[in-house]
Amino acid sequence: MAFLAVVFVAGCSSQDGGSTSPTTTSAAVGAAHSTVPPTHAPTTSAQDGAKASVLNAYRAFWADVVVATATSDATSPRLPRHATGAELRALHVRLAANKRAGLVARGAPRLLNTTIASVAEKAATVRDCMDSDQWLYYDAKTGALRDKPSGKLYAVTAGLVLDHGAWKVATLRFQEARCNG
Repeated sequence: MAFLAVVFVAGCSSQDGGSTSPTTTSAAVGAAHSTVPPTHAPTTSAQDGAKASVLNAYRAFWADVVVATATSDATSPRLPRHATGAELRALHVRLAANKRAGLVARGAPRLLNTTIASVAEKAATVRDCMDSDQWLYYDAKTGALRDKPSGKLYAVTAGLVLDHGAWKVATLRFQEARCNG
């Protein structure tokens, strides 16, 4: 089975209010940041900046997870940079379990269709299509493959929150799906 178990958290709280029209991207987005006063409606450039920040945080989250899973490092200082709450706790628990089991991951997931579903003042939702066939478990000592590609795509819904001025993944939900890749 592909490596999704490392980041899976059952359930996902919905993020309501202040939704914007969907934005889809497959390229890296520059690191734009904006602050919108809570009493004013966001401008287009402020919304674009918020969307770019959310996408950057989402992609940075996956980069951090890939680095941490390569050694099953539950104490990686990278994890709290882009994860918080239930998702950060789940990562710590799963990585510690993988370390005890002598498992590490190699490769990385492919994010195939990253879309901003909504952005509000302090919450955002990202939807994606993930292929984890090249992100698999290996024996940490021998390097032997301990996993196999599933051949499946997964619809991902990520809930992000603005935590001390930084967007962080708070929840993840995976569903086997025929998503657009």
